[in-house]
Amino acid sequence: MKSTEIEPLVDELESQVKFAREEVAEYRKEVAGLKDGIAAEVLGWFANQCKPLDSKSSRLEPRLVKITGLCARFRTEAKAKAVTELAALEVEAIKMMKFHQSAKSLSPEALFEAISGKKEAVSKKAFLSFFKTCEKAAPAEDEKAEAKE
Repeated sequence: MKSTEIEPLVDELESQVKFAREEVAEYRKEVAGLKDGIAAEVLGWFANQCKPLDSKSSRLEPRLVKITGLCARFRTEAKAKAVTELAALEVEAIKMMKFHQSAKSLSPEALFEAISGKKEAVSKKAFLSFFKTCEKAAPAEDEKAEAKE
């Protein structure tokens, strides 16, 4: 899974945790409100009826804390994965530029001109369009198999 795919999943999970916490808090507030208006003779019966739900709701909080911790860990791992993916992309871009330079027998200055479009600075648009039109090495057998998958 790519790092860009992890972030939305973690966001969704955190919103679900927030919703669950709000629902548990609302349940507890509602039960507390009901206990206030009950006669003393019925209060024991009502407390017994609420015990299973109170038990289940009290077990939710440690689970929600654990999930929140996992979300934080996944965010950290996604950031580390993004750095790794970016480094791999950088290596691939350099390989493509070097291949283009050797295939066209270009000097470093000529390569810069090819990338920048004969301007003094390289724009993002020019940089990206260079990779669409540059000479590319034939993919190796391993890369062909990965592309088919």
